[in-house]
Amino acid sequence: VGDEKQTGKKQLMSPISHKSANMFAKIQNDYASKLNVTIGGEFKVAFQSALRQQREFWNSQQNYNYANKGLVHPRANRS
Repeated sequence: VGDEKQTGKKQLMSPISHKSANMFAKIQNDYASKLNVTIGGEFKVAFQSALRQQREFWNSQQNYNYANKGLVHPRANRS
């Protein structure tokens, strides 16, 4: 079933669009290999940075709650 969907989408793409997409992918690959980088690498680095920042934030919040109030969930005092 998944193959039929992909095939249907490919059939809707015009020959010029298909050729353009292939050329764009080749250009990206050429730049990536010349610059010795991975395509999409900037997204991976950004995600890892955001994940690290989130962990640091939650760890600091847990340490703060433990030191000041005991082990309390941040939303425990909601009204």
